[in-house]
Amino acid sequence: MAKLNVWLAGEQVATITEDRYGMSMVYTDIAKPLGIPLVSMSMPVASQRYGNKTARPFFHGLLPEGEARTIIAYDLGLDSSNDIGLLQALGKDCAGALAIQTVTEPAPAKVSAAGREALHDTEIEKLLAALPIHPLGFDGNKIRVSLAGMQPKLLLAKTSDGRWSLPTSGVISTHILKPASRILPRTVQNEAFCMATANYAQVTSANTTLEQFGAVAVLVSRRFDRQITPHGATMRIHQEDACQALSILTAPPDRKYQRHSPSLSLVAISELLNQWGEPDAMANLLTQLTFNVIIGNADYHGKNISFLHQPDSMVRLAPLYDAMCTTYYSGTDGTPNIETELGLHISNKTDINDVTMQDIANEASHWGMRRSKSMLLITNLLERLPDAIDSAADEIANVPDNLISIVQARLTTAQTEITTLR
Repeated sequence: MAKLNVWLAGEQVATITEDRYGMSMVYTDIAKPLGIPLVSMSMPVASQRYGNKTARPFFHGLLPEGEARTIIAYDLGLDSSNDIGLLQALGKDCAGALAIQTVTEPAPAKVSAAGREALHDTEIEKLLAALPIHPLGFDGNKIRVSLAGMQPKLLLAKTSDGRWSLPTSGVISTHILKPASRILPRTVQNEAFCMATANYAQVTSANTTLEQFGAVAVLVSRRFDRQITPHGATMRIHQEDACQALSILTAPPDRKYQRHSPSLSLVAISELLNQWGEPDAMANLLTQLTFNVIIGNADYHGKNISFLHQPDSMVRLAPLYDAMCTTYYSGTDGTPNIETELGLHISNKTDINDVTMQDIANEASHWGMRRSKSMLLITNLLERLPDAIDSAADEIANVPDNLISIVQARLTTAQTEITTLR
């Protein structure tokens, strides 16, 4: 029987076990008070053990997906379905504030040390080039990190004085570096433009920049589940995504889409926020949803919505992340034609090109939001977006003109629709 300890803020708060019945989790006596969502909203603090149906979706959701998971498992000599084995190998640096270790290992530090050896741009360029065979920068030896997601990415640590270093020897990652997709062209410029637009439009969003390492352009995202102290140390902030919070096992990975998981929906997410969310959480969810529709992002799914756990046991909707114009990939500009089905359905619509501002307002009403409030939030965002798009287009280099035109056209349509609803 395999057993691992779960640490949070320097305390062992739970133990996970795997036996012939699957994975289970039980809180320790330190975890208090009863009823708070300490590890997950799906597993409030309780005296009873949480079984495989609840525990596995959460802990599976901490691990890499798809090809990255397969490669890392192979390098470790593990079956790719061996969640507890992968957690043992990768759990010291994963999403959120949890550290998962064997029962014999000492308590992890509450804060991470600063990186010791600075990386040069040429070294980072080589790490990026090696991602197809070393996902996340994993090397099977010193670098053992975990992060969900299908797109190749490199995890690095950045100190307060701007030096890059590897997340090794007690150093935890602070930034995510995403190079261009091997399948879809211009993804780095696409996402950089959309995230810059969000920032200019005052949509709470992950801090992202477009940077160059040698010949490789990458999108650099500062992790919102990490905080660098004035002394250069790094603190973890606990988080979980919507699939984890709703006990949706993302095996296979397409279960993060509503089409493949009927229990996953925006209404279900709103119910979590009604129970545990801070006062502005629902408004932020509607703003994120509206923004994704305007930019043409159909890939807003259950692992692209996350929650940050607060010290008072409430949760805050995490900043917008992984936002890009997927409708740009429609067979023009030499792009492949990808589907436009929504990751999360909006009202009764399943295709992003069919969604109107009326549908978004109707969706918000299903969450219990007053019509006057939803209309105000939508209208205010639409008013901020024209200047935001122009500013982002000026800031981000090499954004395809057609991509900008698609977003502007979608905004114009939305502005016309909203005038008929006032």
